Amino acid sequence: MTLRIQHLLHKLTDCGPEARFILEAIVRGGSCGGSGSECFRGRLLAKQLHMAEGKVSAALGELVAAGVVDRLESALGGKGRPKVSYRIAPQSLAALEGQQSPHASHPEHLKRLFSGADIPVEILGAQPKSQKKRATVTRLGKPAPPGARSRLSICNRLLLGALLANADQFGVVTGLSNLDLRRLTGLDSESLSHRLQRLRGGLIRSYVP
Repeated sequence: MTLRIQHLLHKLTDCGPEARFILEAIVRGGSCGGSGSECFRGRLLAKQLHMAEGKVSAALGELVAAGVVDRLESALGGKGRPKVSYRIAPQSLAALEGQQSPHASHPEHLKRLFSGADIPVEILGAQPKSQKKRATVTRLGKPAPPGARSRLSICNRLLLGALLANADQFGVVTGLSNLDLRRLTGLDSESLSHRLQRLRGGLIRSYVP
């Protein structure tokens, strides 16, 4: 078992982790209702996944440029900008539906990872340390990034999902190299090593290179 987007990796070379996370979430039905063939709006997607609209727009732009997602415009009556929506391109959807994947060992955890559910980072180990409450907004009044609120970031969710999708029933991952993880997530070597180290702080027990 692995991520659903593996079947489209040859098209996702220029797509970053956020774009891959969004595509995985849509394909798994973790957002926008369910079926990957349905149209979805960027603003609603950002709200459901608790992502900044700008990052979602940029990620969708990458998916459109890769030919994986279609951008649809519908003219409005009178003045105003056309209504923009997106859908997975028919060829990409056919490729995804034509692949048979083995039964996942951790479907509920994967479903939660690729959804808008808020996941605290400090969920394992000793009692949380007493410290100053983290701000939920920046000095400019914008929402603080997940990492600043002790919440799992989008990139780390994608990485943890890649590990979990390849884990056995006991959560043990074997035969998955750093190169495999970079291909799945779009992370470079330095970022991958950093994020694996962060996940070792509470969500994975150990990492053997």
